Amino acid sequence: MGRRRRQRGGRGSKGSGRSKSTSAARTGGASLEVAGVLELDAKAGKGWLRDPARHLVPRSSDPIVPRDLIRKHALRGGELIRATARGGSPAPQVQRIEAIEDVPVEAWKPPTPLQETVAVDPDERLRIETPGGPREMWVVSLLTPIGRGQRALIVAPPRTGKTILLQQMAHGITTNHPDVHMIVLLIDERPE
Repeated sequence: MGRRRRQRGGRGSKGSGRSKSTSAARTGGASLEVAGVLELDAKAGKGWLRDPARHLVPRSSDPIVPRDLIRKHALRGGELIRATARGGSPAPQVQRIEAIEDVPVEAWKPPTPLQETVAVDPDERLRIETPGGPREMWVVSLLTPIGRGQRALIVAPPRTGKTILLQQMAHGITTNHPDVHMIVLLIDERPE
């Protein structure tokens, strides 16, 4: 009975019911140039290249990045990768990584983990008050001075003017310090 099952491709066979054309397509195929943002699967240890043009939506045809390449280049996920893949079914398999974040692989150095970096205190003060501007900025500058490279958090009850305060601070910084690159993020803001 066990011998018949193996010959037919049953449960005990080495082929496990996979057709020859599928396995040939997985090993063969032409080389493709692929690019995308790396998404890692911690459980499986592999990753996929998601296409930014498709808003990083997962698809079954996204190229697969094997575990050994992820370890070899110390990839953490989120990197923009350009690679060579071998076509296959259902998805191409990455064979060689050409560039990471538009830097050739030979010149790529992984970023230092955040836990190993050194915190640097801001040493240059940002002026947020403007001549003839709102008095609130003078008070904020007096009580909570802000420096270059500093992050800030405003926490207050609803309808107390947090957004207006943030707008005035941003206006003061862009007026007094046009060389500063500023990022403003409103979290959990209701569109009222």
